[in-house]
Formats: sequence, C-alpha cells, structure tokens
Amino acid sequence: MRPSSHGIPLRRSISAVPSVAVNIPCITTVQGASAAVQGIEAGIRGDIGVRSLQELHRAIDSRSADR
Repeated sequence: MRPSSHGIPLRRSISAVPSVAVNIPCITTVQGASAAVQGIEAGIRGDIGVRSLQELHRAIDSRSADR
C-alpha cells in the first residue's frame, strides 16, 4: 500500500475516512462481514442483549459439555 502525501495509506484515505464521517461502517475482511451479518440477524430476531464475559464463557462451556 502506497502512502499518500499526508502519510496515510491511500486505501484508508479514500475508502474509510469518508464512510466514517457519515457513520457508515467500513468492513474490510470476510470475517468482519460475517460478524456484521450475524449481528444484524440477531438484531432482527431480537436476540441482542448485554452479557458479561463470564456469562458468555459459561454459555459456551455448557454448550460444549452437551456435545
């Protein structure tokens, strides 16, 4: 990636900065896009809530123990 005249990589200065300025997410990886889709789907289903990391780990551990 070539730097721009301001030292910011050209890709970032063209694509990320304008989208951030107008509150549009900038997703640059397949994994990030997948996580965004999963979050949007969970929001549509109403499955989004606030949990502590400890609660999340307990839920993951109980699922793996059931297998």
